[in-house]
Amino acid sequence: MKKRPNIGILIASLGGGGAERMAMRLCNSLPDQDYNTALLTMDYTKDYSDMGTIGPIRLSPSNVKWFTPAKVFMAPWQWVKLEHYAKNLGIDLIISLMERANILNLIQNSVKSRIISIRTHTSMMMAAKSPLKRFLVRGSYERLLNRADKVVFNSVESKHDFLRFYGINSGKLEVVYNFCDVNRLRSMAKEPIPENLKGAFEGTTVITCGRLSRQKGQWHLIRAFKRVRENIKDVRLIILGKGPLENDLISLCKDSKIMDRVYLPGFVQNPMSLIRRAGLFVMPSLWEGFPNALLEAMAVGTPVVSTDCMSGPRELMSPDSNPENKTDVLERTACGFLIPPLDGKFRSAGIRLSPSENLLADAMEEMLQNGEYHGKCSEAVKTRAMDFSPERVLVSWRNIIEQVL
Repeated sequence: MKKRPNIGILIASLGGGGAERMAMRLCNSLPDQDYNTALLTMDYTKDYSDMGTIGPIRLSPSNVKWFTPAKVFMAPWQWVKLEHYAKNLGIDLIISLMERANILNLIQNSVKSRIISIRTHTSMMMAAKSPLKRFLVRGSYERLLNRADKVVFNSVESKHDFLRFYGINSGKLEVVYNFCDVNRLRSMAKEPIPENLKGAFEGTTVITCGRLSRQKGQWHLIRAFKRVRENIKDVRLIILGKGPLENDLISLCKDSKIMDRVYLPGFVQNPMSLIRRAGLFVMPSLWEGFPNALLEAMAVGTPVVSTDCMSGPRELMSPDSNPENKTDVLERTACGFLIPPLDGKFRSAGIRLSPSENLLADAMEEMLQNGEYHGKCSEAVKTRAMDFSPERVLVSWRNIIEQVL
């Protein structure tokens, strides 16, 4: 009987982002494809004892995710621990996700088969990093990339962007979209909403979900929502998530005199029950790798409005179009509206809306007031989400793994 290959899924931490969720999904799904899996985390994170068939393994005695010097200092320790566990567990292949894990995967020597996964848009990611981080990431990739057997991207546009930075054999590059468990999400969406948020659904509700950070651009949504509020009196806005911009967003709501119509509940255990009941999901991001929140909103049948940012929204909402051709007008798709990329400038409440913010307000008003288009989008997004079911996406992962082993 053929031995089941042992696959290590390597991730820096389990902090709850899209890459972390994808690592956990792979770890739990690949055993159904006849692989044993072990979740390998570089930082000390909370216990996930049910993760993988071999078990979760921590490569550090402490959490070093926030401080670049600490990450550099801990790297030799993590390398030694990875070499040790890889040999003892008989790991045949390591799949890593995100920069720190990818670099560790590329420098380890115990496992010859390596797949690294790029989960964000390289040019935007580099621009957001400090000079030291840019130097470390770019220098490491330039020297080590050829050690990878495959480089997997979660969008076509992110693959093209990566090639602008690094030279690598194009035959090693693959695109595999993230998957979502549509049936599980729809089951979650049927659960009751929290008592403290029932007031948010007394009228028409707009919702967004994501870390409260510059990347997610929620202040643009707040500014556009103020105009929508003036034209649709019973509309309300829910902003799910926590992050460094929370106080700034609250202040902007107060200055805009819409705090009575905006809810910022922070982290919610089951956001799907809220998203399904909303009339519209809005993603005002400045950039993405692959927008899981947008896909999950589509899976439960909520029409969407999104920036046509790099990368992912266009590939989700308008798959037959060129993902690198960004719109400069309000673009209607089968799933909802794409608006031109936002400029990322934080403006106070008293400053007039930018052209893209005005188009964002136009899109929200049209979607909420055009019942026929809203109904068509609600059906179309559910159909489109099925293209990202685990069954379909795991076939692509299995094909890549079999090429490497």
